[in-house]
Amino acid sequence: MFYIWEGGVPMSALELAALAQRGLTVLSSGFNAVYFARYRAAGRRYRWAAAALALVNLALLLSTVYLGLLPYLSSGGRLLLVAPRPLAASATVPLAASLLITALVLRSALRRR
Repeated sequence: MFYIWEGGVPMSALELAALAQRGLTVLSSGFNAVYFARYRAAGRRYRWAAAALALVNLALLLSTVYLGLLPYLSSGGRLLLVAPRPLAASATVPLAASLLITALVLRSALRRR
């Protein structure tokens, strides 16, 4: 089964899910990186911890863009799914980590209100 993506490029459901997974990872890790880069705390240890978390999330963002989205964009709108199951499994770990950090950040922000 194929879905039609913008520009008339056919895309399978697995490719669409992989692209959505990468997009969600980019959004989540980008939000986290900005949050921790702007985080201000009184203690020096907290500032170092926030800087480390900002770098970890920036690394997640850059690796997802480099390994996931750039090949998609450079191939004319086709994901190169040589081995879809390992690819999906390996992309799930950064997504889960990024979403977990986002959930913790949002929970903390809501508790402060």
